[in-house]
Amino acid sequence: HHNASLKPTSENRGEIYFNALDKGVPLTLARFINNRLSKSNLVSRSKVIPGGFFVLRNNPSPAILTEGSFISHSMNEKALRTGKALTNEARVFHQAIRDVFKKSPLRVEAYSKEPVRVTTPFFKILLISNKIISSADLEMDGPARSTFRIEKVPMVGQVYSLSNSRPLPTGDYFLTFNFHSPDGSSSPQVNISVQVRHPIEKATLNPVAPYIPKGFRGAFPLQLTLKDNLGKLNPSVAEFSVQYDGKFFPGVTRQDGKACILLDLQGSELDSLKVSVFIGGKSVGTLKIPILDVSESFILGRVRSALTHEGVEKVKIQYGVDKEIFSSIGGYFFCELPYIFKNLFVKMVPPFGYSPANFWLRTEGNKISFHLVELQALPTALLDKKIGVFIDRASETRARFFTKELRKTGAKISRFSYLVEDETSLMAQVAKANRMKNLDLIFSIKEEGQNFISLRHYHKSKVAKTLGDRLATRMKKVKFRFKVNVEAGGDYELGHTGPPTIVLSFPKSASSGEVGEFVKETVEVLKSAF
Repeated sequence: HHNASLKPTSENRGEIYFNALDKGVPLTLARFINNRLSKSNLVSRSKVIPGGFFVLRNNPSPAILTEGSFISHSMNEKALRTGKALTNEARVFHQAIRDVFKKSPLRVEAYSKEPVRVTTPFFKILLISNKIISSADLEMDGPARSTFRIEKVPMVGQVYSLSNSRPLPTGDYFLTFNFHSPDGSSSPQVNISVQVRHPIEKATLNPVAPYIPKGFRGAFPLQLTLKDNLGKLNPSVAEFSVQYDGKFFPGVTRQDGKACILLDLQGSELDSLKVSVFIGGKSVGTLKIPILDVSESFILGRVRSALTHEGVEKVKIQYGVDKEIFSSIGGYFFCELPYIFKNLFVKMVPPFGYSPANFWLRTEGNKISFHLVELQALPTALLDKKIGVFIDRASETRARFFTKELRKTGAKISRFSYLVEDETSLMAQVAKANRMKNLDLIFSIKEEGQNFISLRHYHKSKVAKTLGDRLATRMKKVKFRFKVNVEAGGDYELGHTGPPTIVLSFPKSASSGEVGEFVKETVEVLKSAF
Protein backbone atom coordinates (compact mmCIF):
# COMPACT_ATOMS: atom_id res chain seq x y z
CA HIS A 1 0.00 0.00 0.00
CA HIS A 2 1.71 3.22 -1.13
CA ASN A 3 0.62 6.23 0.88
CA ALA A 4 0.14 9.78 -0.37
CA SER A 5 0.44 11.46 3.02
CA LEU A 6 -1.51 14.56 4.06
CA LYS A 7 1.70 15.60 5.78
CA PRO A 8 4.46 16.58 3.30
CA THR A 9 7.36 14.16 3.48
CA SER A 10 10.84 14.41 2.08
CA GLU A 11 11.79 10.98 3.35
CA ASN A 12 11.04 7.75 1.54
CA ARG A 13 10.31 5.61 4.58
CA GLY A 14 8.39 2.38 4.96
CA GLU A 15 5.55 2.09 7.47
CA ILE A 16 4.11 -1.19 8.71
CA TYR A 17 0.86 -0.99 10.69
CA PHE A 18 -0.30 -3.95 12.77
CA ASN A 19 -3.66 -4.29 14.51
CA ALA A 20 -2.94 -2.58 17.85
CA LEU A 21 -5.55 -4.80 19.53
CA ASP A 22 -3.76 -8.00 18.43
CA LYS A 23 -0.12 -8.37 19.49
CA GLY A 24 0.24 -11.92 18.21
CA VAL A 25 0.70 -12.82 14.54
CA PRO A 26 0.21 -9.22 13.25
CA LEU A 27 2.99 -7.81 15.45
CA THR A 28 5.32 -10.72 14.63
CA LEU A 29 4.76 -10.32 10.89
CA ALA A 30 5.17 -6.52 11.10
CA ARG A 31 8.56 -6.99 12.75
CA PHE A 32 9.66 -9.47 10.07
CA ILE A 33 8.62 -7.07 7.28
CA ASN A 34 10.43 -4.24 9.05
CA ASN A 35 13.57 -6.36 9.24
CA ARG A 36 13.38 -7.23 5.53
CA LEU A 37 12.75 -3.63 4.45
CA SER A 38 15.66 -2.34 6.53
CA LYS A 39 18.00 -4.71 4.67
CA SER A 40 16.73 -3.61 1.25
CA ASN A 41 17.46 -0.42 -0.67
CA LEU A 42 13.77 0.30 -1.23
CA VAL A 43 13.40 2.78 1.64
CA SER A 44 15.71 4.90 3.77
CA ARG A 45 14.21 3.37 6.91
CA SER A 46 11.05 1.64 8.06
CA LYS A 47 8.93 1.66 11.18
CA VAL A 48 6.43 -0.62 12.96
CA ILE A 49 3.34 1.32 14.10
CA PRO A 50 0.30 0.15 16.14
CA GLY A 51 -2.68 0.66 13.83
CA GLY A 52 -6.39 1.22 14.25
CA PHE A 53 -7.51 1.50 10.62
CA PHE A 54 -10.98 0.10 9.88
CA VAL A 55 -9.52 -2.76 7.83
CA LEU A 56 -7.38 -3.79 10.83
CA ARG A 57 -9.94 -3.39 13.63
CA ASN A 58 -12.75 -5.17 11.78
CA ASN A 59 -10.82 -8.02 10.20
CA PRO A 60 -11.64 -11.48 11.59
CA SER A 61 -8.13 -12.64 10.63
CA PRO A 62 -4.80 -11.38 11.97
CA ALA A 63 -4.09 -8.32 9.82
CA ILE A 64 -1.37 -5.82 8.95
CA LEU A 65 -1.27 -2.91 6.52
CA THR A 66 2.07 -2.17 4.88
CA GLU A 67 3.08 1.13 3.36
CA GLY A 68 6.27 0.57 1.44
CA SER A 69 7.34 3.60 -0.56
CA PHE A 70 5.70 7.02 -0.53
CA ILE A 71 4.21 8.14 -3.83
CA SER A 72 4.34 11.69 -2.46
CA HIS A 73 8.15 11.40 -2.65
CA SER A 74 8.93 12.67 -6.17
CA MET A 75 11.91 10.43 -7.01
CA ASN A 76 10.17 7.40 -5.62
CA GLU A 77 6.94 8.16 -7.48
CA LYS A 78 8.92 8.02 -10.71
CA ALA A 79 10.47 4.65 -9.77
CA LEU A 80 7.11 3.20 -8.78
CA ARG A 81 5.79 3.72 -12.31
CA THR A 82 7.88 0.73 -13.33
CA GLY A 83 6.80 -2.81 -12.63
CA LYS A 84 10.26 -3.67 -11.31
CA ALA A 85 10.01 -1.45 -8.22
CA LEU A 86 6.58 -2.81 -7.34
CA THR A 87 7.76 -6.39 -7.84
CA ASN A 88 10.77 -5.86 -5.57
CA GLU A 89 8.55 -4.53 -2.80
CA ALA A 90 6.11 -7.40 -3.20
CA ARG A 91 9.00 -9.87 -2.89
CA VAL A 92 10.10 -8.30 0.39
CA PHE A 93 6.60 -8.71 1.84
CA HIS A 94 6.29 -12.23 0.45
CA GLN A 95 9.63 -13.30 1.95
CA ALA A 96 8.68 -11.88 5.34
CA ILE A 97 5.39 -13.81 5.33
CA ARG A 98 7.26 -17.01 4.46
CA ASP A 99 9.75 -16.34 7.28
CA VAL A 100 6.93 -16.03 9.82
CA PHE A 101 5.19 -19.20 8.73
CA LYS A 102 8.27 -21.39 8.31
CA LYS A 103 7.34 -22.63 11.74
CA SER A 104 3.79 -23.75 12.29
CA PRO A 105 1.83 -21.14 14.27
CA LEU A 106 1.01 -21.62 17.94
CA ARG A 107 -2.65 -22.53 18.32
CA VAL A 108 -4.39 -22.24 21.68
CA GLU A 109 -7.99 -23.04 22.58
CA ALA A 110 -9.84 -22.43 25.83
CA TYR A 111 -11.56 -25.62 26.96
CA SER A 112 -14.71 -24.08 28.42
CA LYS A 113 -18.21 -22.93 27.62
CA GLU A 114 -18.63 -19.42 26.26
CA PRO A 115 -19.11 -17.33 28.30
CA VAL A 116 -17.37 -18.84 31.32
CA ARG A 117 -19.70 -18.56 34.34
CA VAL A 118 -18.23 -18.71 37.86
CA THR A 119 -19.49 -17.98 41.38
CA THR A 120 -16.12 -17.52 43.11
CA PRO A 121 -13.57 -14.66 43.07
CA PHE A 122 -10.91 -17.03 41.71
CA PHE A 123 -11.30 -19.36 38.74
CA LYS A 124 -9.34 -21.65 36.44
CA ILE A 125 -9.70 -22.25 32.71
CA LEU A 126 -8.02 -25.11 30.85
CA LEU A 127 -5.99 -24.23 27.76
CA ILE A 128 -5.04 -26.74 25.08
CA SER A 129 -2.23 -25.89 22.66
CA ASN A 130 -0.18 -27.57 19.95
CA LYS A 131 3.12 -26.24 21.36
CA ILE A 132 4.74 -25.17 24.59
CA ILE A 133 3.41 -21.83 25.90
CA SER A 134 6.18 -19.66 27.34
CA SER A 135 4.42 -16.31 27.83
CA ALA A 136 1.27 -14.34 27.08
CA ASP A 137 0.08 -10.77 26.53
CA LEU A 138 -3.21 -9.82 28.19
CA GLU A 139 -5.78 -7.08 27.70
CA MET A 140 -8.62 -7.10 30.22
CA ASP A 141 -11.88 -5.16 30.25
CA GLY A 142 -14.28 -5.21 33.20
CA PRO A 143 -15.03 -3.65 36.59
CA ALA A 144 -11.69 -4.81 38.08
CA ARG A 145 -8.20 -5.88 37.05
CA SER A 146 -6.03 -8.88 37.76
CA THR A 147 -2.87 -10.53 36.57
CA PHE A 148 -3.06 -14.17 35.45
CA ARG A 149 -0.92 -17.26 35.92
CA ILE A 150 -0.36 -19.95 33.30
CA GLU A 151 0.74 -23.32 34.69
CA LYS A 152 1.43 -26.61 32.95
CA VAL A 153 -1.01 -29.37 33.88
CA PRO A 154 0.63 -32.79 34.37
CA MET A 155 -1.14 -34.48 31.48
CA VAL A 156 -0.16 -35.90 28.11
CA GLY A 157 0.20 -33.09 25.56
CA GLN A 158 0.26 -29.35 26.05
CA VAL A 159 -2.47 -28.61 28.61
CA TYR A 160 -2.30 -25.53 30.83
CA SER A 161 -4.41 -23.90 33.52
CA LEU A 162 -5.12 -20.19 33.35
CA SER A 163 -6.00 -18.58 36.72
CA ASN A 164 -6.38 -15.07 38.11
CA SER A 165 -4.05 -13.98 40.91
CA ARG A 166 -6.36 -11.33 42.40
CA PRO A 167 -9.97 -11.79 43.54
CA LEU A 168 -12.52 -10.44 41.06
CA PRO A 169 -15.85 -8.94 42.18
CA THR A 170 -19.16 -9.64 40.46
CA GLY A 171 -19.19 -8.38 36.89
CA ASP A 172 -18.65 -9.18 33.22
CA TYR A 173 -15.05 -9.48 32.04
CA PHE A 174 -13.56 -9.77 28.57
CA LEU A 175 -10.06 -11.24 28.32
CA THR A 176 -7.91 -11.02 25.20
CA PHE A 177 -4.74 -13.13 25.06
CA ASN A 178 -1.86 -13.57 22.64
CA PHE A 179 0.25 -16.57 23.57
CA HIS A 180 3.89 -17.09 22.62
CA SER A 181 6.05 -20.19 22.22
CA PRO A 182 9.83 -20.55 22.83
CA ASP A 183 10.40 -21.09 19.08
CA GLY A 184 9.24 -17.50 18.42
CA SER A 185 5.77 -18.32 17.08
CA SER A 186 2.67 -16.54 18.38
CA SER A 187 -0.98 -17.53 18.55
CA PRO A 188 -3.91 -15.78 16.91
CA GLN A 189 -5.89 -13.74 19.39
CA VAL A 190 -7.79 -15.80 21.99
CA ASN A 191 -10.88 -14.11 23.46
CA ILE A 192 -12.52 -15.36 26.66
CA SER A 193 -15.70 -13.89 28.21
CA VAL A 194 -16.06 -14.48 31.96
CA GLN A 195 -19.19 -13.79 34.01
CA VAL A 196 -18.42 -13.63 37.74
CA ARG A 197 -21.55 -13.90 39.88
CA HIS A 198 -20.84 -14.10 43.60
CA PRO A 199 -23.59 -15.45 45.85
CA ILE A 200 -25.27 -12.81 48.00
CA GLU A 201 -23.87 -13.21 51.50
CA LYS A 202 -25.61 -10.32 53.21
CA ALA A 203 -27.34 -6.99 52.70
CA THR A 204 -26.82 -3.73 54.52
CA LEU A 205 -29.75 -1.50 55.45
CA ASN A 206 -29.15 2.23 55.85
CA PRO A 207 -31.99 4.56 56.85
CA VAL A 208 -32.00 7.99 55.24
CA ALA A 209 -32.70 9.47 58.69
CA PRO A 210 -30.96 8.08 61.81
CA TYR A 211 -34.25 7.62 63.68
CA ILE A 212 -38.02 7.56 63.22
CA PRO A 213 -39.80 10.44 64.96
CA LYS A 214 -42.67 9.44 67.23
CA GLY A 215 -45.97 9.89 65.46
CA PHE A 216 -44.42 9.80 61.97
CA ARG A 217 -46.98 8.78 59.35
CA GLY A 218 -46.06 7.96 55.76
CA ALA A 219 -43.17 6.42 53.81
CA PHE A 220 -39.86 6.11 55.66
CA PRO A 221 -36.96 5.37 53.24
CA LEU A 222 -34.10 2.89 53.61
CA GLN A 223 -31.30 1.94 51.22
CA LEU A 224 -30.66 -1.76 50.65
CA THR A 225 -27.18 -2.72 49.39
CA LEU A 226 -26.18 -6.28 48.48
CA LYS A 227 -22.77 -7.56 49.58
CA ASP A 228 -20.71 -10.53 48.38
CA ASN A 229 -18.51 -12.90 50.36
CA LEU A 230 -15.63 -10.42 50.09
CA GLY A 231 -17.71 -7.77 51.85
CA LYS A 232 -17.86 -5.70 48.66
CA LEU A 233 -20.81 -4.36 46.70
CA ASN A 234 -22.49 -7.18 44.78
CA PRO A 235 -23.99 -5.57 41.64
CA SER A 236 -26.72 -8.14 41.04
CA VAL A 237 -30.43 -8.10 40.29
CA ALA A 238 -32.11 -10.08 43.07
CA GLU A 239 -35.64 -10.55 44.35
CA PHE A 240 -36.06 -9.97 48.08
CA SER A 241 -38.76 -9.63 50.70
CA VAL A 242 -38.94 -7.19 53.61
CA GLN A 243 -40.46 -7.95 57.02
CA TYR A 244 -41.31 -5.32 59.63
CA ASP A 245 -44.03 -4.84 62.24
CA GLY A 246 -45.77 -8.05 61.12
CA LYS A 247 -45.85 -6.96 57.47
CA PHE A 248 -44.22 -8.53 54.39
CA PHE A 249 -43.70 -7.03 50.95
CA PRO A 250 -41.53 -8.05 47.95
CA GLY A 251 -38.94 -6.06 46.02
CA VAL A 252 -36.13 -6.35 43.49
CA THR A 253 -32.71 -4.69 43.39
CA ARG A 254 -31.38 -2.65 40.50
CA GLN A 255 -28.47 -3.87 38.39
CA ASP A 256 -26.07 -2.10 40.73
CA GLY A 257 -27.25 -4.28 43.64
CA LYS A 258 -29.16 -1.50 45.40
CA ALA A 259 -32.83 -0.83 46.15
CA CYS A 260 -34.96 1.79 47.87
CA ILE A 261 -37.25 0.39 50.58
CA LEU A 262 -40.19 2.48 51.76
CA LEU A 263 -41.68 1.50 55.12
CA ASP A 264 -45.36 2.42 55.39
CA LEU A 265 -45.67 3.76 58.95
CA GLN A 266 -48.93 4.58 60.73
CA GLY A 267 -47.57 6.80 63.51
CA SER A 268 -48.45 4.28 66.23
CA GLU A 269 -45.04 2.54 66.33
CA LEU A 270 -43.18 2.71 69.67
CA ASP A 271 -39.60 2.34 70.99
CA SER A 272 -37.97 0.82 67.88
CA LEU A 273 -38.74 -0.88 64.59
CA LYS A 274 -37.01 -4.07 63.47
CA VAL A 275 -36.60 -4.54 59.71
CA SER A 276 -35.40 -7.81 58.14
CA VAL A 277 -34.57 -8.66 54.53
CA PHE A 278 -34.81 -12.17 53.07
CA ILE A 279 -33.44 -13.56 49.81
CA GLY A 280 -34.35 -17.10 48.82
CA GLY A 281 -35.91 -17.67 52.23
CA LYS A 282 -32.65 -16.76 54.00
CA SER A 283 -32.22 -13.71 56.22
CA VAL A 284 -29.45 -11.53 54.78
CA GLY A 285 -29.85 -8.34 56.76
CA THR A 286 -31.51 -6.90 59.87
CA LEU A 287 -31.76 -3.36 61.19
CA LYS A 288 -33.32 -1.91 64.34
CA ILE A 289 -34.36 1.73 63.91
CA PRO A 290 -34.96 3.74 67.10
CA ILE A 291 -38.20 5.71 67.49
CA LEU A 292 -37.56 8.95 69.36
CA ASP A 293 -39.27 12.13 70.45
CA VAL A 294 -38.54 15.06 68.17
CA SER A 295 -36.64 17.91 69.80
CA GLU A 296 -35.85 19.79 66.57
CA SER A 297 -37.54 20.19 63.19
CA PHE A 298 -37.38 16.80 61.45
CA ILE A 299 -37.30 17.42 57.69
CA LEU A 300 -37.57 14.53 55.26
CA GLY A 301 -37.63 15.18 51.53
CA ARG A 302 -37.27 13.80 48.05
CA VAL A 303 -35.64 15.28 44.95
CA ARG A 304 -37.07 14.03 41.68
CA SER A 305 -36.93 14.82 37.98
CA ALA A 306 -39.76 17.03 36.73
CA LEU A 307 -39.55 15.15 33.43
CA THR A 308 -39.60 11.50 34.54
CA HIS A 309 -40.67 11.79 38.22
CA GLU A 310 -37.77 9.46 39.05
CA GLY A 311 -35.69 10.23 42.13
CA VAL A 312 -32.42 12.06 41.51
CA GLU A 313 -29.49 10.73 43.53
CA LYS A 314 -26.27 12.47 44.55
CA VAL A 315 -27.78 15.96 44.62
CA LYS A 316 -25.66 18.20 46.83
CA ILE A 317 -28.03 20.02 49.21
CA GLN A 318 -26.57 23.06 51.01
CA TYR A 319 -28.37 24.78 53.89
CA GLY A 320 -27.61 26.83 56.97
CA VAL A 321 -24.19 28.43 57.31
CA ASP A 322 -22.08 25.45 56.30
CA LYS A 323 -24.35 22.39 56.26
CA GLU A 324 -24.14 20.01 53.31
CA ILE A 325 -25.86 16.67 52.59
CA PHE A 326 -26.49 14.50 49.52
CA SER A 327 -29.69 12.87 48.31
CA SER A 328 -29.68 9.10 48.67
CA ILE A 329 -31.23 6.32 46.60
CA GLY A 330 -34.64 7.30 45.27
CA GLY A 331 -33.69 10.97 45.74
CA TYR A 332 -34.51 10.99 49.49
CA PHE A 333 -32.74 13.26 51.96
CA PHE A 334 -32.95 14.23 55.64
CA CYS A 335 -31.96 17.27 57.65
CA GLU A 336 -32.94 18.85 60.95
CA LEU A 337 -32.64 22.31 62.46
CA PRO A 338 -33.66 24.11 65.65
CA TYR A 339 -37.42 24.34 65.97
CA ILE A 340 -37.38 28.14 66.11
CA PHE A 341 -36.67 28.21 62.35
CA LYS A 342 -39.96 27.75 60.51
CA ASN A 343 -38.50 27.79 56.99
CA LEU A 344 -35.32 26.42 55.50
CA PHE A 345 -33.54 27.84 52.44
CA VAL A 346 -31.71 25.13 50.49
CA LYS A 347 -29.43 25.26 47.47
CA MET A 348 -29.60 22.21 45.20
CA VAL A 349 -26.51 21.32 43.13
CA PRO A 350 -27.56 18.29 41.06
CA PRO A 351 -25.41 15.90 39.03
CA PHE A 352 -24.85 16.85 35.40
CA GLY A 353 -28.00 16.74 33.30
CA TYR A 354 -30.13 18.89 35.64
CA SER A 355 -30.31 22.62 36.33
CA PRO A 356 -29.21 23.85 39.79
CA ALA A 357 -32.04 25.40 41.81
CA ASN A 358 -32.83 27.12 45.11
CA PHE A 359 -35.89 26.32 47.25
CA TRP A 360 -37.60 27.32 50.48
CA LEU A 361 -38.72 24.32 52.54
CA ARG A 362 -41.64 25.62 54.61
CA THR A 363 -42.43 23.62 57.75
CA GLU A 364 -45.60 25.64 58.58
CA GLY A 365 -44.74 25.28 62.25
CA ASN A 366 -44.78 21.46 62.20
CA LYS A 367 -41.96 19.58 63.89
CA ILE A 368 -42.21 16.79 61.29
CA SER A 369 -42.53 17.63 57.60
CA PHE A 370 -42.03 16.04 54.18
CA HIS A 371 -41.05 18.03 51.08
CA LEU A 372 -41.08 17.08 47.40
CA VAL A 373 -38.65 19.03 45.22
CA GLU A 374 -38.54 18.81 41.42
CA LEU A 375 -35.51 19.60 39.28
CA GLN A 376 -35.69 20.56 35.62
CA ALA A 377 -33.78 18.26 33.29
CA LEU A 378 -31.54 19.95 30.75
CA PRO A 379 -32.15 19.26 27.03
CA THR A 380 -31.51 15.56 26.57
CA ALA A 381 -29.74 15.67 23.19
CA LEU A 382 -26.37 14.76 24.73
CA LEU A 383 -27.68 12.97 27.83
CA ASP A 384 -25.75 9.69 28.27
CA LYS A 385 -23.89 10.17 24.98
CA LYS A 386 -20.40 8.69 25.31
CA ILE A 387 -17.72 11.13 24.19
CA GLY A 388 -13.99 10.46 24.33
CA VAL A 389 -11.51 13.31 24.76
CA PHE A 390 -7.81 12.93 23.93
CA ILE A 391 -5.82 15.41 25.96
CA ASP A 392 -2.23 16.43 25.39
CA ARG A 393 -1.10 17.13 28.95
CA ALA A 394 0.34 20.47 27.84
CA SER A 395 -3.22 21.47 26.84
CA GLU A 396 -4.83 20.35 30.10
CA THR A 397 -6.27 23.79 30.90
CA ARG A 398 -7.96 24.07 27.48
CA ALA A 399 -9.32 20.55 27.77
CA ARG A 400 -10.75 21.19 31.23
CA PHE A 401 -13.03 23.91 29.81
CA PHE A 402 -14.22 21.46 27.18
CA THR A 403 -14.93 18.47 29.41
CA LYS A 404 -16.64 20.63 32.05
CA GLU A 405 -19.12 22.07 29.53
CA LEU A 406 -19.81 18.65 28.02
CA ARG A 407 -20.51 17.09 31.42
CA LYS A 408 -23.10 19.78 32.15
CA THR A 409 -25.19 18.34 29.30
CA GLY A 410 -25.27 14.87 30.88
CA ALA A 411 -22.78 13.41 28.40
CA LYS A 412 -20.48 10.69 29.74
CA ILE A 413 -16.87 11.69 29.20
CA SER A 414 -13.89 9.34 28.91
CA ARG A 415 -10.51 11.11 29.14
CA PHE A 416 -7.41 9.78 27.40
CA SER A 417 -4.29 11.67 28.51
CA TYR A 418 -0.94 11.45 26.71
CA LEU A 419 2.42 13.21 26.35
CA VAL A 420 2.80 15.04 23.03
CA GLU A 421 6.56 14.35 22.98
CA ASP A 422 5.95 10.60 23.34
CA GLU A 423 4.03 9.32 20.32
CA THR A 424 3.75 5.83 21.80
CA SER A 425 1.63 7.19 24.68
CA LEU A 426 -0.91 8.59 22.18
CA MET A 427 -0.94 5.28 20.29
CA ALA A 428 -1.63 3.42 23.54
CA GLN A 429 -4.54 5.75 24.37
CA VAL A 430 -6.02 5.31 20.88
CA ALA A 431 -5.90 1.52 21.31
CA LYS A 432 -7.59 1.93 24.72
CA ALA A 433 -10.39 3.97 23.13
CA ASN A 434 -10.88 1.37 20.39
CA ARG A 435 -11.16 -1.41 22.98
CA MET A 436 -14.11 0.39 24.60
CA LYS A 437 -16.24 -0.02 21.45
CA ASN A 438 -19.01 2.22 22.82
CA LEU A 439 -17.91 5.80 22.14
CA ASP A 440 -20.21 7.95 19.99
CA LEU A 441 -17.69 10.69 19.20
CA ILE A 442 -14.07 11.63 19.98
CA PHE A 443 -12.40 15.03 20.33
CA SER A 444 -8.65 15.56 20.49
CA ILE A 445 -7.72 18.84 22.21
CA LYS A 446 -4.42 20.46 21.23
CA GLU A 447 -2.59 23.76 21.50
CA GLU A 448 -0.43 24.76 18.53
CA GLY A 449 1.37 27.79 17.15
CA GLN A 450 -1.05 28.89 14.40
CA ASN A 451 -3.11 32.10 14.60
CA PHE A 452 -6.43 30.38 13.87
CA ILE A 453 -8.52 27.53 15.29
CA SER A 454 -7.98 24.33 13.36
CA LEU A 455 -10.74 21.70 13.16
CA ARG A 456 -9.28 18.60 11.54
CA HIS A 457 -11.11 15.43 10.50
CA TYR A 458 -10.33 12.15 8.77
CA HIS A 459 -10.69 12.72 5.04
CA LYS A 460 -13.45 10.09 4.75
CA SER A 461 -15.41 11.07 7.87
CA LYS A 462 -18.62 12.81 6.76
CA VAL A 463 -19.88 13.14 10.35
CA ALA A 464 -16.75 14.91 11.62
CA LYS A 465 -16.58 17.19 8.56
CA THR A 466 -20.26 18.16 8.91
CA LEU A 467 -19.82 19.02 12.60
CA GLY A 468 -16.73 21.06 11.77
CA ASP A 469 -18.50 23.00 9.01
CA ARG A 470 -21.47 23.77 11.27
CA LEU A 471 -19.20 25.07 14.00
CA ALA A 472 -17.18 27.23 11.59
CA THR A 473 -20.42 28.78 10.27
CA ARG A 474 -21.68 29.43 13.81
CA MET A 475 -18.44 31.12 14.90
CA LYS A 476 -18.52 33.34 11.82
CA LYS A 477 -22.02 34.52 12.76
CA VAL A 478 -20.99 35.46 16.30
CA LYS A 479 -17.93 37.31 14.89
CA PHE A 480 -15.40 35.27 16.82
CA ARG A 481 -11.90 36.79 16.87
CA PHE A 482 -10.15 33.74 15.44
CA LYS A 483 -10.83 32.26 12.05
CA VAL A 484 -11.93 28.61 12.12
CA ASN A 485 -10.35 26.36 9.49
CA VAL A 486 -12.00 23.00 8.74
CA GLU A 487 -9.71 20.60 6.91
CA ALA A 488 -8.72 16.97 6.47
CA GLY A 489 -5.85 16.14 8.82
CA GLY A 490 -3.07 13.63 9.11
CA ASP A 491 -3.10 13.36 12.93
CA TYR A 492 -2.59 9.78 14.08
CA GLU A 493 -5.85 9.65 16.07
CA LEU A 494 -7.96 10.69 13.07
CA GLY A 495 -7.28 7.62 10.97
CA HIS A 496 -6.92 5.05 13.73
CA THR A 497 -10.12 5.43 15.77
CA GLY A 498 -13.48 3.80 15.18
CA PRO A 499 -15.88 6.64 16.13
CA PRO A 500 -15.93 9.97 14.24
CA THR A 501 -12.99 12.01 15.53
CA ILE A 502 -12.26 15.75 15.46
CA VAL A 503 -8.94 17.37 16.32
CA LEU A 504 -9.63 20.74 17.94
CA SER A 505 -6.44 22.83 17.93
CA PHE A 506 -6.39 26.20 19.71
CA PRO A 507 -3.79 28.90 19.04
CA LYS A 508 -1.50 29.55 21.99
CA SER A 509 -2.54 33.21 21.92
CA ALA A 510 -6.21 32.42 22.68
CA SER A 511 -7.28 33.62 26.12
CA SER A 512 -9.21 31.50 28.62
CA GLY A 513 -12.32 33.57 27.93
CA GLU A 514 -12.04 33.01 24.18
CA VAL A 515 -11.53 29.28 24.65
CA GLY A 516 -14.55 29.18 26.97
CA GLU A 517 -16.71 31.01 24.43
CA PHE A 518 -15.65 28.67 21.64
CA VAL A 519 -16.28 25.59 23.78
CA LYS A 520 -19.82 26.74 24.67
CA GLU A 521 -20.63 27.27 20.99
CA THR A 522 -19.19 23.81 20.23
CA VAL A 523 -21.53 22.24 22.79
CA GLU A 524 -24.52 24.01 21.22
CA VAL A 525 -23.58 22.60 17.80
CA LEU A 526 -23.30 19.11 19.31
CA LYS A 527 -26.76 19.44 20.86
CA SER A 528 -28.29 20.18 17.47
CA ALA A 529 -26.29 17.41 15.80
CA PHE A 530 -27.57 14.72 18.15
